[in-house]
Amino acid sequence: MIYVNFIIQKFKSLDNFSKWNLFIGGTMILTVLLLYFKYKSFEERFHLSMVPDELNVTTIINANDQGLGLGPGDNEAGLIAYELPDNVSTEIKKNGISYFFNMPPQKGENREGRGEYSSWQQTPLPSTPNLENKDQDKEITPTTSTLKISSYLAERSFVSIKIDPLIENQIDSALSKSGSYVGYGYRGIIIIIPDIKRVFYAYGK
Repeated sequence: MIYVNFIIQKFKSLDNFSKWNLFIGGTMILTVLLLYFKYKSFEERFHLSMVPDELNVTTIINANDQGLGLGPGDNEAGLIAYELPDNVSTEIKKNGISYFFNMPPQKGENREGRGEYSSWQQTPLPSTPNLENKDQDKEITPTTSTLKISSYLAERSFVSIKIDPLIENQIDSALSKSGSYVGYGYRGIIIIIPDIKRVFYAYGK
């Protein structure tokens, strides 16, 4: 309280010009902060929109986006990690790949395909999986995998991103053994790993 009173007294002792400058400066800082938090909120919603609604994902663990150019649509790449809820992980383990074949359509308008995936495949995956096969009615027979997330991202975009070693190991390990699922969708792939309760969205353009 004493500190607040001290600030008030100091402010009162300033001349009008100094008070005006202080007001303008404070307003500019507040505006920048508001715009920053608004952008971060939009960014979070945008990242979450990449995940199918049925997975009930609400937590982003890590988001690594890199881009070249003047705006959206230019060369870009990214890898986003999400937390998969316990109950959803349990349901996926119980139903297997049919869980994804039976997911309802996405909710909301103007999503431009975000959160919609097809060609669901179960791991392990080959080094060059046919992710653009839109046949959702049959399961893909697993094969020995050599697919690496770093190789996938490198092939999708000219942009190079540095992948967290832990995340890279989690994805590569999941792609090389049974128990996880991959879908083709909005500019990239989504990887569901029920065993560690993780979802990864990898994209490049």
